[in-house]
Amino acid sequence: MNSERPFLPLWDFGWVDQTSILLSGIESAAEVPEAYYRSPEFDNSFASPEPRSPGIHGPFRKTALTGTDFVPISLPEFRAKVAQIRRPIEILEPASDEQWKPVESLVSDLCDRTIAIYMLRFTEVDRNRFHDFGWIHRIFREFICVQNDLTITRVVFGYD
Repeated sequence: MNSERPFLPLWDFGWVDQTSILLSGIESAAEVPEAYYRSPEFDNSFASPEPRSPGIHGPFRKTALTGTDFVPISLPEFRAKVAQIRRPIEILEPASDEQWKPVESLVSDLCDRTIAIYMLRFTEVDRNRFHDFGWIHRIFREFICVQNDLTITRVVFGYD
C-alpha cells in the first residue's frame, strides 16, 4: 500500500484531498469499495496533520460505515456532483474561478482515465454517524475513482 497526498485549497478553510492509493489483492473495480474500507488508508480524520486515525473516517465513526456505503455513479453524475460542491453551503461564497480551475482540471483528468467511480453516500448532514469531533467538518464529500490498473484516486472535498 502506498499513497501520495496533494491538496488543493478552496474557500478560506476548504480543501480537496486527492490521494492516489494502491490497494492489494483486488481483481476488479467492483471489489474496490470493500477493499478500501478494510485498508489502513480508510482510517483517516482528514483534519489532522497525522493522516492515520484508527476508527475514524472524516467526520464519521468507522463502525457507522461499510464498503457498501460507496455507491457507483456515472462520469456525468461525478461531474455534476463536483460542480454542486463549488457552493456547498449558503454561508460560503462560491469557490473563486482561480480556486476552481484546478478542480475542473482534476475532474477532467480523472474522467479521462477512470473506469468506475464510487461516491460515499453520507455527507456532513449525516451527523448521527459522527464521532466526537466530526462536527468540525462543515463539508465532507468523497469519491473513489478507479483506474484501468485498479489503482484508485480518492477525492475528498472538505471544509474545517
